[in-house]
Amino acid sequence: MAYDYSQRQSLKSGIFMFLGLITIIISIILLSGNNSLFKSNLLLKAKFKEVQGLNIGSVVSLSGINVGNVKDIDFAGEDVVVTLSVEKKFQNKVTTTSLASIKTQGALGDKYIFIQPGTEGSKELEDNDFIMVDSSGDFFDVINEQGPKLASITDVVAQLKLLLENLNKDGNSAKLIESLLKTSTEIQNMTRDGQTLISDIRGKNNKDLQQAIERLNSILGKIDRGEGSLGALINDPVVHDRLSSILGKPARNSYLKPLIRATIKSND
Repeated sequence: MAYDYSQRQSLKSGIFMFLGLITIIISIILLSGNNSLFKSNLLLKAKFKEVQGLNIGSVVSLSGINVGNVKDIDFAGEDVVVTLSVEKKFQNKVTTTSLASIKTQGALGDKYIFIQPGTEGSKELEDNDFIMVDSSGDFFDVINEQGPKLASITDVVAQLKLLLENLNKDGNSAKLIESLLKTSTEIQNMTRDGQTLISDIRGKNNKDLQQAIERLNSILGKIDRGEGSLGALINDPVVHDRLSSILGKPARNSYLKPLIRATIKSND
């Protein structure tokens, strides 16, 4: 009898512990917000070229709302097919115009599936339908792809920082600004003096300048028409020939002839 009583006590304790364990598991599930075990889900498939960092159980988000998890990841030829489990109450938002993409969550780099809702009035997706995929990547993917270029930008920023530090050393920046201000003032003074000079030419001395220009035009016109000695010399070749005959032949002839004679004699 004592042995039977001990067995009954052990059985009751075991049943009590089992029920307590079930209660604890259910409480943990309810507190964590993962109620998918008690809800009807829609299975969708998405085909990607690569799913680096995505795992079974990763979150499926619909416009920022957690609506499910990744159910399975498997190969399909050269592509990777990801099976998504989505709560059916959101089925009206997941349509033939919806887009699924892999995004990065937080600083730790956890990957998740982001679904962009489809346009209103488009057909809802059913079980095992393929959802369209956006493979453009997110901000973190762009950073990874453009890593070498970003490194170059970092080098440029470092060189610029060094240049600014040298420029600010020993008050060089203040001296440079002072020099620039002084140069700017001098340029302004030169510009003002030039404007004053032009104003004087156009204003007070305008009449004298105009008369000088008219006289110069008159002289050049006479020369061009052959009037006067200078005009005749320039325009009449006969006058030029007579002047050449009066002044004599070029002096170089008196030097060339004796040189030629001496050369001929030396050859003989």
